[in-house]
Amino acid sequence: MQWQERFPQTAMPSPEEIRETVGDPLWDALCGEIEARWKVKPKYEYSRCAMIPGWNVKYKKRGKALATLYPDIGGFGCLLALPDAKQNEAEFALACCQPALAEQYRSAKSVMGCRWLMLERVDEPAVHDILTLIACKTD
Repeated sequence: MQWQERFPQTAMPSPEEIRETVGDPLWDALCGEIEARWKVKPKYEYSRCAMIPGWNVKYKKRGKALATLYPDIGGFGCLLALPDAKQNEAEFALACCQPALAEQYRSAKSVMGCRWLMLERVDEPAVHDILTLIACKTD
């Protein structure tokens, strides 16, 4: 069963259902760190996006997106939008990130004033990278 089938638009999952379905301790680690460090609460939204439809979890601070998490069965992905205005900070931060992510950033074209990075599956090194990149756009 797919994530979208288990939780259709008419059946918003609870935080506990998301945690159980994702089944990865990195979910709690990343969500907990974002919530504690930036004093934000998750916002649950249903996306009809053709690429990744279904329920997602957004973190925003002062109306600006920090990260969007895409829960899935057995794991999750993350979308980051890095503003062009923070390009110098992003380049500096990427020196501490996985080389593949830095290359993804450098090859991304700016759309709507941001470079969009999609991490299909978040692993332990990616948690560090996500937190590093969120920090570069909020500090």
